[in-house]
Amino acid sequence: MPPSRFVQRLFTVIPAIVALAVLAVTLLGQDGLLRRHLLRRQLDRLQVEAGELVRDNELIRREVLRLQQSRTAVEREAAEALLLANEDTVIYRFHDADETSAP
Repeated sequence: MPPSRFVQRLFTVIPAIVALAVLAVTLLGQDGLLRRHLLRRQLDRLQVEAGELVRDNELIRREVLRLQQSRTAVEREAAEALLLANEDTVIYRFHDADETSAP
């Protein structure tokens, strides 16, 4: 006795549903391909940021070392940042033409 049409369709539809379910889990599951792709992009972005921070930290380390080793460097930084100078130092301040011109 041949299987009924319903059974034939059932054996055709069930594998298709299972295949679609496996595909959905593979793509959209907790550790699916889309999630892994997003995590990879985030990892790449964070690695670039970490590299920039390492470079910035090295520059700061060098600046601190320079200031620790040279009193002249400290005085120069103070003079630039706070407009401080020794008593015998003359400071010249130049203004841009835009700042001094009146309307």
